[in-house]
Amino acid sequence: MKHRNSHKWSLSSCALNGGLIGIAVGAIHQVYRAFTNDIPEEIYMQVVGEVIVAAICGAILFIVIAAIRNRLRRENSA
Repeated sequence: MKHRNSHKWSLSSCALNGGLIGIAVGAIHQVYRAFTNDIPEEIYMQVVGEVIVAAICGAILFIVIAAIRNRLRRENSA
């Protein structure tokens, strides 16, 4: 059975998209913390650190999903 959408997903594009979504999630989390008045002592390190970690985690998650999808597509098309 041939799939119409059988091209490979680009890992670099998925990493970029995951990183951007991670940054957005990290920023929304910081806005939530500001609204709940849960402000840490070292605010700069806390905010920047959490946003960077969220971006890295988002990129890794999207890369893993794309790699699994590409592998499954390759195995199913053979």
